[in-house]
Amino acid sequence: MCSSERSTARAPDTIQVFEKFHNRYDKWFARHQWVYRSEIEAVGRLVPQEGHGLEVGVGTGRFATPFAVGVGLDPSKAMASIAKKKGIEVVRGVGENLPFAAETFDFVLLVTTICFVEDPRTTLREARRVLKNHGSVIVGLVDKNSALGRFYERGKEASVFYQAATFYSVNQVRDWLTKLSFTDFSTCQTIFKPLDRIERMEPIREGYGQGGFVALRARKAFDRTGSQPA
Repeated sequence: MCSSERSTARAPDTIQVFEKFHNRYDKWFARHQWVYRSEIEAVGRLVPQEGHGLEVGVGTGRFATPFAVGVGLDPSKAMASIAKKKGIEVVRGVGENLPFAAETFDFVLLVTTICFVEDPRTTLREARRVLKNHGSVIVGLVDKNSALGRFYERGKEASVFYQAATFYSVNQVRDWLTKLSFTDFSTCQTIFKPLDRIERMEPIREGYGQGGFVALRARKAFDRTGSQPA
């Protein structure tokens, strides 16, 4: 499955945070179970029902597990260890340099990963490379332009996890994917209230522009040459 060994080198701060606070990360989902369940429902509407999938930034497997994604990638040894215990085959590495051969996967999942990678455009280009023709990329993100995005942006300095994050708008991610020859976009959104007021499942609505969490799916256009867009 893996191609030649590639470097996992990158700025260490983000990796070290997740290494040190991996248990706190996992407990956040238990404490905010309705937020988590709402996000799962939104992503689940766009994830293919079958096929060989990869999650980039698999973390502790919180999103790979519900969708039976068999392969995950993460730079954090501590996070990967938890995901492996859930039956996921985890490879250590970074999104900008995926250690997989071209056209390996039917879909690639990135949930709350784009905000942590050093180079999101290169990460999406790598996702395209490892996708089969007509394969799908599914991106789950906190929309920078939403109330939740602005809340996280204001509190970045006080957050263990989001200090190193860079939030992006849905339109920015769509633009990157379009330039990489992805087509057939679908989006859905959830998380319409402040996190501390969510005590049940949030609605899942098509589109974006209101919900704080957005799931976006796009399809890799058929490429007869095998070349990568710039």
